[in-house]
Amino acid sequence: GTNALTFTLSPDIGDVDLDGVTFSSPIDLNGGTIKDNAGNDATLTFTPPNTSGIKINYPSLGMDFTNGTTGRYTLNGTVYNDLSSFLTASGGTFSRNSIATYFDSTGTLQTASANAPRFDYDPVTHAAKGILIEGSRKNNFLRSSEFNNSVWTPVYTSVTANNMVAPDGTTAAEKWVEGTSSTIRYIQNDNFTLLGDTTYTISVYVKAAGRNHFSIEFLGFHGWYVGSAGYDLSANSSNFNARVAATNNVSKSIESIGNGWYRCSLTATIDSSASATSTPRVNFLFSNAATYNSYTGDGASGIYIWGAQLEAGAFATSYIPTTTAAVTRVPDNLFMPVGSWYAASQGTLLARALNGVDDSVVGIAALEKNGSVGADRLTLIRASTLQIESMSRIGNTNQFQTAISGNGHNSSNLTAFAYQAHNFRQSLNGTLSPLGTSGNVPTVDTLRLGAWNGGDRYYGGWLQTIKYYPLRVSDSHLQMMTQ
Repeated sequence: GTNALTFTLSPDIGDVDLDGVTFSSPIDLNGGTIKDNAGNDATLTFTPPNTSGIKINYPSLGMDFTNGTTGRYTLNGTVYNDLSSFLTASGGTFSRNSIATYFDSTGTLQTASANAPRFDYDPVTHAAKGILIEGSRKNNFLRSSEFNNSVWTPVYTSVTANNMVAPDGTTAAEKWVEGTSSTIRYIQNDNFTLLGDTTYTISVYVKAAGRNHFSIEFLGFHGWYVGSAGYDLSANSSNFNARVAATNNVSKSIESIGNGWYRCSLTATIDSSASATSTPRVNFLFSNAATYNSYTGDGASGIYIWGAQLEAGAFATSYIPTTTAAVTRVPDNLFMPVGSWYAASQGTLLARALNGVDDSVVGIAALEKNGSVGADRLTLIRASTLQIESMSRIGNTNQFQTAISGNGHNSSNLTAFAYQAHNFRQSLNGTLSPLGTSGNVPTVDTLRLGAWNGGDRYYGGWLQTIKYYPLRVSDSHLQMMTQ
């Protein structure tokens, strides 16, 4: 009864058309006819509308972690607006049997309760970073934010408790003030037990209170210097050193977290001795200049200090508060069983992830069998050279393995791995890998996020987006997915 025809497309799960739906003239009647009342054939040519902006991207499993607790999660076309309900529907779980810290959308450090995921934000820009996935770390410092406690020994200085708003929003930061004598000033701590030949990272939050120059010293067994580093709080830089032992591969960093606060860290490997005559020690120092020589203090200037951490590892992780004992933060575990969203013979796995500072081989997303080390798996991992690698593995034999150089620390990478038997390819930030034309697809039963190899090698960064398509998308669409 009208002169209009309406064509409707209902996408199926797995449909992908990222360069836009297109129409072409003339209309194909597929053997049918269109006639008017007089029996005249209709004109089938027409001017196609511009539908390049109508794109189809219909994964069977989708997770967007950049909207915090009100993120968007989809499972076979059903939308869930929180991670908890999505995991219930998919049979997945998130666990971490300890507290852990993160920055909220106002830039304030918060403490998540056990088994609560951490949706982390940049403390300065307040931009969403995604869900933070970390492995296990232990803070070996006691009284990590109580520098007036006896585990810390101030030398030619004094500490006033609860004197400044700390990164966690409470008035819990200490003011560490110089005396009026002419000397070098520091606060020391040797109330911890460490292992020799182990790499440790020392970190602490500091803010200028009349003095801008701060230093961390790490002394090993026998009192030998392991390493030392200086930080200029006025310039947000670690551009000067204080007695650095280069042979111990000392590295250092400084990160602004807003409101004048910086997190300074030093990484070095402690020396080992079977007959140690003294225990390891950490010194924090401040000064009126880049050189830590004696100077006459004014009795009022100093540094605000809060949140010290001493952990085994080559980089600082999220802050772990302590009181009377060392505290261990256990790993974040996020996984779900394969289900109706998964296709056994082919698929495409996509991930957007924000790198931390870890350079080791760590997992982004892994489809694994039995959650076992070395088991059959399809993985997206970050390699030690900051390459993003995709792999298909059955038993001890790689079916496909390739890697593409990605973006570095504190940068986002968008990668996808498309696979079916004898047809494997990866794309990273719009760059395609060589095509793999041999190998088979392993049998898997679990999707593990932020780790691989049976729940080992945790990402140490932020997952932002995860998508799974139950088909091996075309190479052109694979590339467009990651642009």
